[in-house]
Amino acid sequence: MSVTPTDPPLEHETPPDAEPELVESLIAHALELRDQGHADWLQRATVDAPQLAEAIAAAVADTDRMAELFGESLAAPVSGTTFDGRFRIGRRLGAGAMGVVHLAEDLKLIRPVAVKILHAAVVDKERATRRFLREAEAMASVQHDHVVTVHDQGLTPAGDPFLVMEYVDGVALSELVESAAERDAKGLPLDAAWLADEHGIAVPDGTTWTRLAVTWARDLAAGLAEVHAAGVLHRDIKPSNVIVRRDGRPLLLDFGLALLDTDSSLTRGHTSIGTPVYMPSEGLSVGGERTPASDVYSLAATLYHLVTLRQPYSGTPTEVLAAIATRDPLPVQAARRGLPRDLRAVVEHGMERRPQRRYASAIAFEADLTAFLEHRAVVARPTSGARRLARRTVRSRMVRGAVLALALVGLVAFSMFARAERAEERLARDFAIRAALPPTLSLVGPTNRTVLDPADRAHFRALLDEGVALGHSPVVLPLMRATFRLDHGDPAGAAADMARVAEAADTPYAHALAERYAELAPDQDAVDIDDLPAPETAADAYLAGYHALRAGRGAAARAAFDTQGVAALPFGTELRQALVPYGGLEPSARYAAALESLDELTELERRQGAPSAASRHQISYALGILQRYREALDAARDAVALSPRAYVLRINAGYLAMRLDRYAEAREHLELAMELRPNYAKPLRSYTWTLIAEQRFDEALAVLRAAPLDPGPASERFRKTQELAVEVQRALAQRNAGDVAGMAATLDVAEALRAELGQLGSGGGANGALLDALRADDQEAIFAALTNVYLSDLGNTWLLETLTHNLPKDLSEGATDLAGELLESFVPPQLRLQD
Repeated sequence: MSVTPTDPPLEHETPPDAEPELVESLIAHALELRDQGHADWLQRATVDAPQLAEAIAAAVADTDRMAELFGESLAAPVSGTTFDGRFRIGRRLGAGAMGVVHLAEDLKLIRPVAVKILHAAVVDKERATRRFLREAEAMASVQHDHVVTVHDQGLTPAGDPFLVMEYVDGVALSELVESAAERDAKGLPLDAAWLADEHGIAVPDGTTWTRLAVTWARDLAAGLAEVHAAGVLHRDIKPSNVIVRRDGRPLLLDFGLALLDTDSSLTRGHTSIGTPVYMPSEGLSVGGERTPASDVYSLAATLYHLVTLRQPYSGTPTEVLAAIATRDPLPVQAARRGLPRDLRAVVEHGMERRPQRRYASAIAFEADLTAFLEHRAVVARPTSGARRLARRTVRSRMVRGAVLALALVGLVAFSMFARAERAEERLARDFAIRAALPPTLSLVGPTNRTVLDPADRAHFRALLDEGVALGHSPVVLPLMRATFRLDHGDPAGAAADMARVAEAADTPYAHALAERYAELAPDQDAVDIDDLPAPETAADAYLAGYHALRAGRGAAARAAFDTQGVAALPFGTELRQALVPYGGLEPSARYAAALESLDELTELERRQGAPSAASRHQISYALGILQRYREALDAARDAVALSPRAYVLRINAGYLAMRLDRYAEAREHLELAMELRPNYAKPLRSYTWTLIAEQRFDEALAVLRAAPLDPGPASERFRKTQELAVEVQRALAQRNAGDVAGMAATLDVAEALRAELGQLGSGGGANGALLDALRADDQEAIFAALTNVYLSDLGNTWLLETLTHNLPKDLSEGATDLAGELLESFVPPQLRLQD
């Protein structure tokens, strides 16, 4: 069975046997005849192809509706006028389809601004005004380093709307690409120096034009993602609507054609708008559905122009419109020889004629551009000759006449389409694998990195095997599998994986690290990372930070993960956030650090389009420091859902549930954590305190005594400390219930436990102080001891209720100070008064 690939029909489909070049030439000829005044322009144009008359007439009608795009501004001069008593209008900077832009002075804030005024002569003034004012709403909702900022809006004395934007000192991208093309034609180098010398644009030394173009496109895609997140389509992305600041940063301008998704009726079905050379094919049709993928096409077309130094289409507006409707642009490889294969694939994937086959979002486009810049694998694959031939099949009479050839091309094209779709599926699977991996594989000490349960160990190994085989994370996932193998007694397998990592990174540091792995003895579980070559790239810094973290060298790991570019690698942000030294910070600084972490992690999840277990875990931790415990628990639950058998996630979720009085949920998480890590004290302690909060004292003691902790004095000291806590809290509950005799007996048991702790080198800490206060029946001392316990565990609802129940009627000066410290703990650090 043959499969015939088809492009989506435009609003007016041409007959199936029409050659694209014929249709293109007929549209152009028809428009020329009509513009010359021939009443029978359609008959003359189609005299040799009468079967195409209907299609040509419809295409010309669509072109008429785009006339407003290409006219010059008829707005009256306004220089010297002051708008709203504030904005003094200066020289004209330029004009577009919807308005004219002037340099102006903000007389209130004493700064230059750009003022855009709606054209005075538009076909439908009311509709155009509404669209123009919507531009202000659209742009004001977006704040991004690569999107122009809107300051104000209003009406001119003549009643025309105007928009006030930041004035940007820079050079239009269209001017830069023209300059690059001129230099290229003369055989001059396209390096960083000429941009600085001729245009005053700061570019890092050694940067090539191609790499700079991709960097600009990547930055613009990031800004475009913010635009789309606000529900806005730009609709007219092109080099002249991008300005490059003097510091080299690109900025997306001119939302004069922007369309809010919530008010699409203003343009759909009335006017097809956009600039032809960079317009997607769906933009030609009246009522054509425009989506974020349409803006992606225009940005990809802009990148096509930048890297090939030629526009995707050329000719008059009429010829360009006809070409967009009937054929693909010249392939990137043919337009400019020698461009990297992955770059060609990214550009052509962004310019797919069918929106469904392009990058679905600016985020996805940005991700592939970033991957290219970081020398990682990209999702897109180059368009083959077979696929191009398959595209022409639907428009070529010659190929349609050869049934056998059609079947062959159809099958080959179907294979290519399926392969592209599978590539996207593989990328999604790569992320799903990384999202499900437990943070404990990287973030904890050697003992707790080991996966004890054989089934879990096999499951995580299978995930790592699958991820490595996919090949989309050629450094990170082989690295994780290498250390996973090392932690589980397979140094030879670890060495093989590090050799793969070194091949992907291809740096002296990576190769030297791989040699250290190759030298491991069969019984070694740690690699020597001293005296390695200096890291040179982001991948090197990632490798260095990852191994420093595993070795417990926090300062070295932090320095490595702060290196530019490391955060963009998978888990780079999460690993960096794991090293924030919260414990050594003052409350206000700790709060500020947690806010910064939350912002960075939230942005990470937005950029990657979904959370991972690691990102959700880190967000939960930051929210806990910010005392937003309910949100923290929600984030912890999300992390558990992504990686249900990760014990550290269960501990965190159980602890948060316990402090919010969700005891059943807390026990569920903590019981599994203790099953996964039976010799680990942390989940055991939280589980014990959950039972204490429920006054299930005997059950808490039974769990403590049965726990299979590692033998030794440290474990025994921990066990006795928790038993003391159980008995002291039992005595407090008995006191509050009026059971004096029961309390006395319990205090004797607690005293014996404290004596045992003394032999182990511990005095009992806060529980010892509470024991003394209970023995003395000193209400104020009880309050003081409970306050110190609560201050070490802020947000614990049960402890706070117990503390409130034991508040003395009268407070001494010392107790008053302690109560003040308690009250201060309820005030977020950023709101506290500074001395």
